[in-house]
Amino acid sequence: MQVLLNTCTPNKEASIKYFSDLNFQLIEEDSYTLAYDENLKIIVHYDRSARTGLTLIKESWSSELQVLKSIVNIISKENAHYFASPSGTWFKLIEGEEIPFPKTTSKCLMGNYAGISLETLDIQKSLKILNVLGFSESGGGIEQGWISCTDVNQNTISLMAPFSCPHSFVNPSGTFFNSGQNPKIIANIRQKNIPIYEEITVFNKQGEVDNIILREPGGIGFFVFND
Repeated sequence: MQVLLNTCTPNKEASIKYFSDLNFQLIEEDSYTLAYDENLKIIVHYDRSARTGLTLIKESWSSELQVLKSIVNIISKENAHYFASPSGTWFKLIEGEEIPFPKTTSKCLMGNYAGISLETLDIQKSLKILNVLGFSESGGGIEQGWISCTDVNQNTISLMAPFSCPHSFVNPSGTFFNSGQNPKIIANIRQKNIPIYEEITVFNKQGEVDNIILREPGGIGFFVFND
């Protein structure tokens, strides 16, 4: 299964520049751009009827759809199936071949990618949906207010209970953990004049900005954390 972040840009040129400045590799097509690095893959749609969320691709979703239809409302169109999770995030399930991305060892400017984060109003229901989609619990726990789930291809989605994070939360968000290297990464982001959506000081005893949140033109968030 292939897992991608999916965004719909209001400004093609601004989005291409944004992801280029973040050091993503780009493949420009007629109706979308693919932005990717070693671990994270993003589809940037130009069609305004597209929706920000997650795209999951595999040959068939027939067995999963039978179960999902008892949990959420599903809209099917051509070879794709759409539903909204309790986080409000759109999921797009595509039946067919995975998108071929060139192999690369480059990393984007945000550092070490850890997966996708979603804040959800119903963590139990969100977990059930991820289980149906092929994800298994890999960290945390519902009693702790967060839980991470990983599939066989090491794609990770973390679910957060409401109000458990002392900062803004953008659904969905790519999450990066940089093991104490965040001040340097933040400096590089500032040098590129990439707008910072939120500067976070709550985790720092000196009140310094050591965690940040970015938000790309189409709405996807990026948590760039010092953990």
